[in-house]
Amino acid sequence: MSKDNKSRAGQGAGNGPVATGPDNASRNAGLDALRGLAVMLMIQQHLMAWLWSEPWINMTAIFREHPFMMALNGTGSMAAPLFITLAGAGSVFLYRGRPSPRKTLLVHGASILALGYLLNALTPHWFSIGSWYVLHLIGFSLVLSAALNRLPSWALALLALAFLAGAVLAQSWLDSPLFLNRTRISDFRQAGGVLRLALAEGHFPILPWTAFFIAGMIAARLIAARRMRALELAGIACIAAGAVLGLLYNQGFAFATYGPFYRAFVFQPHFYPGQPPLLLMLCGGTLFAISLFARLGAIEAIRDGNPLAALGRASLTAFMIHALVFMELSRLAGTFKVFSAHATLAIIAAVLLLFTLGARTWSRHRYKYGFEWLVRLPAE
Repeated sequence: MSKDNKSRAGQGAGNGPVATGPDNASRNAGLDALRGLAVMLMIQQHLMAWLWSEPWINMTAIFREHPFMMALNGTGSMAAPLFITLAGAGSVFLYRGRPSPRKTLLVHGASILALGYLLNALTPHWFSIGSWYVLHLIGFSLVLSAALNRLPSWALALLALAFLAGAVLAQSWLDSPLFLNRTRISDFRQAGGVLRLALAEGHFPILPWTAFFIAGMIAARLIAARRMRALELAGIACIAAGAVLGLLYNQGFAFATYGPFYRAFVFQPHFYPGQPPLLLMLCGGTLFAISLFARLGAIEAIRDGNPLAALGRASLTAFMIHALVFMELSRLAGTFKVFSAHATLAIIAAVLLLFTLGARTWSRHRYKYGFEWLVRLPAE
């Protein structure tokens, strides 16, 4: 790898699902492309739920009848971990690349948090006004990263583990159910209100999901230092730790099934609420994906003009538009949950193509007037 390409590997990842990093030739297009892939995973998962006429009641029966549809839908579970982890990586590159990095992180974070609550108001069929979703989590974490970026990596690793452990303690203290349904996950009228959702029981609460953001910060530092093998070993360690915790639960050990800290060992195929076994394995997979795409960007196998990279740069706009059109406006148009499986797949393919081609064309205008542009504007 040339010296120029090596330096390219450690710069300009931007913040997902909003790309607000440096807009120059040193940007790692591989990481933008990974965010673009996350956009695709997110859109197909949401559109399948919002357009397909299948009632989502008995999930086991749906899996048996429609294995391909549900397997495809399941891949969307990687979208949020990727967005949050890439946002953490982006905070590091932004911190190192701006003259007033702490101010920039504070402004970007506050802007994204505000957009999160705007989305709550604009999509009442999806969120309550007090819901805490991925935009809220990323906005909060970016604000926090103004201080976190000053910590050494070993301290960040310990802090990430503390956020995971804190989720176990918070869920135990609140006596959270092992499955939070759609109503409960947005109900801010419980004791603790909005803070309860933001801290432990929302869609992507601070405990434990800030751990993914911090993992992204560590990943960015390893990429910048060209320590890709260390990043991949970290991914292996996360996957192994999650598997061991889940195995202890599966084997029925008393401390792992009904002890005071049993939630640390519970393995479930969902993250509402998130428990360490699944989260650690998702984090490990995310770190591997970041390593792969960072390598591809460093050797210019993926360049800035790549359509997937362009989609990644417009991820926040894609996120906002798809939610407004397909969650809210589709109800007014009478197209919400009325399509067959084949029609739904065709619509998803068309929408993904439209977003990708649109982002590629928009890239020539530097994404002006999009939501990414709005987030950057106050800090410029």
